[in-house]
Amino acid sequence: MRRCAFRAVLLPASLLPRRSRAADARAPSALALPPNVTFLGARGTLLLRGTLFVGACAWFDYAFAAPECDPHACQQHFRHVALPQGWFAAIPAPPAPPIDLAVLAAAAADAAHVRAVVAAAQEDPSVERIVVVTHTVPHRQLLRKGLYPKALIEAGYYGCSAMEAVPEADVRRKIALWCFGHSHVGADARLAHIHYLSHPRGRPDDFAREQYAPRGVLLAEHAGPACAEEASAAGTTERAPLAVAANGL
Repeated sequence: MRRCAFRAVLLPASLLPRRSRAADARAPSALALPPNVTFLGARGTLLLRGTLFVGACAWFDYAFAAPECDPHACQQHFRHVALPQGWFAAIPAPPAPPIDLAVLAAAAADAAHVRAVVAAAQEDPSVERIVVVTHTVPHRQLLRKGLYPKALIEAGYYGCSAMEAVPEADVRRKIALWCFGHSHVGADARLAHIHYLSHPRGRPDDFAREQYAPRGVLLAEHAGPACAEEASAAGTTERAPLAVAANGL
């Protein structure tokens, strides 16, 4: 991978459900990191040149395949089939609740957090546009069934359906870009006014893309018509577009 200096590096926090205070102490947010690294989550956002970066891990809520596949059936499949066989098996299960319930609770909390930040930013004049960063797949239309997930019943643990409601809070159309990962499958799509982008490298045991570099995206100075009209009326001086590099698993 090319080495490049970035002004800011953003990561969705809480990549794994924590099982103890000792694990919290070893969490990335507790480590000494360079000052240009920001963990996006319950305590982290970044406002840079009018762009608000918000995000969270969000995991999954087993509902991406509904109504064709019952969320409870998907949860049971994850617990009894995927969990014992996959890389999750190496993670010590929290004493309570089990990991399948832990990720469900984390998904709900993370989705509520992102929605609340987006809603609060709508009338904030310092926020001209929003970039959302999640580990989870935020909309079921972004899945490529047959690859990852390979079966319909697996779709429920590839995304967080609660994230699909976040754009409802974006009444002023400020969300310009939504970067995500989790499935290791690339995606580049526009749903309504939002550009969704997944640019994964993959692990050595799946895609292991050797020829890989972060993908650059230039954000328009104003995401939505309402923002552009207000800026024009106020005589706002245009600035160079903000460049974002999407990178992830």
